[in-house]
Amino acid sequence: ASLDLASARVADAQQRAWARSREAMDQGVLAQVDAVDVAQARKRVGRALASELSANMRQAMASARATVKPPTDDSTQLAPPTSPPIAPPKPEPATWDYRFKVLPPTATLTIAGEQRTAIEVLNEGVPLASGVHTIRVGAPGCAQHTQRIRVDGPQDETTRNPIVLTWRPGTVKITSDVQSTVFIDGKPLGTLRPNQVRSFQFKFGKANAQPPARELNVVLYASSDMTRQITKQVRLRPGATQSVQGSFLRP
Repeated sequence: ASLDLASARVADAQQRAWARSREAMDQGVLAQVDAVDVAQARKRVGRALASELSANMRQAMASARATVKPPTDDSTQLAPPTSPPIAPPKPEPATWDYRFKVLPPTATLTIAGEQRTAIEVLNEGVPLASGVHTIRVGAPGCAQHTQRIRVDGPQDETTRNPIVLTWRPGTVKITSDVQSTVFIDGKPLGTLRPNQVRSFQFKFGKANAQPPARELNVVLYASSDMTRQITKQVRLRPGATQSVQGSFLRP
């Protein structure tokens, strides 16, 4: 349709040009007027035709782009972001009540980060989870006790044995201003040089009873004269220290 319109315009321009030519011939200027009008008409028609064709092409391309649909392949679609799965809460570890008999009754027991008295661990017990646990037990006058137990389930007989501490030994320190022979409870324990200090320890055994006390009879004999002696009575308890001073040179 565009080409037909352009052709029609060209034909119309030619007719007008020939009409003006004939009119010019009557006026005596035929050749010059005819050549100029025809050339200008052809140029105007060519420009109009090119402009119209260009506009038609732009309109056709715009229509084509509007009708093109984007691909619907699922593989080209981006999946919506998803939140990471929430982990379920961890179950609380199983625990079992373990009871311990500890002597002496004044002892304290530390296990699983908690400190309990001997009465509490015997009557109430201590909740323990599976694994290896370290037990530390102490009491006044007793040596520290440490042991490890493995917990795999309810308490069995292997961990029901009593924990009995040991009394710490008592110490007697003896000195004399002259060389002397030392007797304790009738037993000779050696010789002292002048102003020498010697220590003698006495054990008390297992702490399965009330704290004991030992009454010691300490006798010092002057080595130069065995008839000269100094006698002291000493009361000794576990972990305690008592001192005995022998003064032969003082009146």
